[in-house]
Amino acid sequence: MANKKDQLRSEEAFEFDITHQDIVDMMNDPQVLIDGGHVSDSQEFHLFLKKNSGQEMFLKIMKATDTLVIRFKKVEIVEDTVDFTGIDVV
Repeated sequence: MANKKDQLRSEEAFEFDITHQDIVDMMNDPQVLIDGGHVSDSQEFHLFLKKNSGQEMFLKIMKATDTLVIRFKKVEIVEDTVDFTGIDVV
């Protein structure tokens, strides 16, 4: 008996874009109301990455013309084994 292993790899990329204006709109939303809903369209934001340990890493200052982009990939590997039986070898 012989068998053959095949691997099928699929990869899908995702991107989430959030503009400065999107953030301002969320902060001024009636359900959030940061600064009483008076966050300015020109307000600069300081972006940090906060680790589970509590450590913060300063990334960048986000200005009114900037967009925050979050990207990730989903990789799936499917293995398939095919058995060959009854093969005559001469």
